[in-house]
Amino acid sequence: MIKNKIVYFISILSLLLLKPKTLPAVSYTETGLEKARGELPSGSIPDIIAIIINGLLGLVGTLFVVLIVYGGFLWMTSAGNEDKVKKARELIINASIGIAIVILSYVIVKTVMSIVLDEGLSTEEVAEGSS
Repeated sequence: MIKNKIVYFISILSLLLLKPKTLPAVSYTETGLEKARGELPSGSIPDIIAIIINGLLGLVGTLFVVLIVYGGFLWMTSAGNEDKVKKARELIINASIGIAIVILSYVIVKTVMSIVLDEGLSTEEVAEGSS
């Protein structure tokens, strides 16, 4: 019991003693606050789709963290009850499988899209082929 209190005290003390790094000053336009205000991005359709996908991936990542924390909370408060431990373990495993599927699908789509967009015929190759 005393050992746990010492560990908590040292952890909190180390967090208090860490100094945050000074961030460089940025102007309003560098922060991307225009997008946060609700303005539509001015770009091509793939750019807009990429922004939407990145936002959804952020939400999925946040959901993953919440599920892992909830599963850990269930596990820690189970007090040795095997049913609660099993439920918490299944929640953590399912959340991990879900995030792995999301990351793998993102990597596959990103790879396929880079191959399709980068290795497609350019207008110069089309012009050379027709002559």
